[in-house]
Amino acid sequence: MPKQGKKKPTGKVTVPTLVDRALKADWDSARAIIAAAGHKEAVDFDRKWEAVAAVIFNEPPLYLAGGFATEKDFFDKFMEIDPAQGKRYARVARFASAAEIELYKPAKLDALVGYLEAKAGGPIHGKLPVSLDRVRVPVKDGTASLDEASREDLRAATRALSKKKRRQTTLSAQGAAIVAALEKANLKGIEVSLSKGTVTLRAIPLSDFTRAAAILAKLKLPPLKPPS
Repeated sequence: MPKQGKKKPTGKVTVPTLVDRALKADWDSARAIIAAAGHKEAVDFDRKWEAVAAVIFNEPPLYLAGGFATEKDFFDKFMEIDPAQGKRYARVARFASAAEIELYKPAKLDALVGYLEAKAGGPIHGKLPVSLDRVRVPVKDGTASLDEASREDLRAATRALSKKKRRQTTLSAQGAAIVAALEKANLKGIEVSLSKGTVTLRAIPLSDFTRAAAILAKLKLPPLKPPS
């Protein structure tokens, strides 16, 4: 019986893929829009970041079809932008028109979305719950329109609203311990919520992030009660 010779390596490796065809098609479409959009005009900003929003907010995320394992990989390697900044831009483009982005600027609109989400008690799905020209922001002397309110006015209103809601919510023993530890360290602006065994922290000032992390790392929580 003649011996079969070994096949010579071709230098090309074929990697099997299980990516859904529809997911891949949507990824290719979004990628093309992102690549074609410019960086200066508001209309291009809106088109580009709406496409990014479609990539990251889809379930499952479209970047998986592009070979990116995580959202951070997508922003770091494909978009070449800080992930937090990129997600802010995507969120703004998702809710605001090109004209609104040009008028109010992304940073202010991002602060507005944060305020409206605080009012709604969670992330906004679909369209914004109010037209931008009808927005009224609580300020020191009453209320202000979006034209009149500053980004800091929006952030202050968000903090005040979140603090009020936090007071109205009865936390578990674990949540109360987290809040008490942060407040003891004079980190009172951080929002704490618990749901189904998961802790969510929001509005952590970047300057306080390391200190807050160190405090929480040392914190011993009360034992969880067994489900009834």
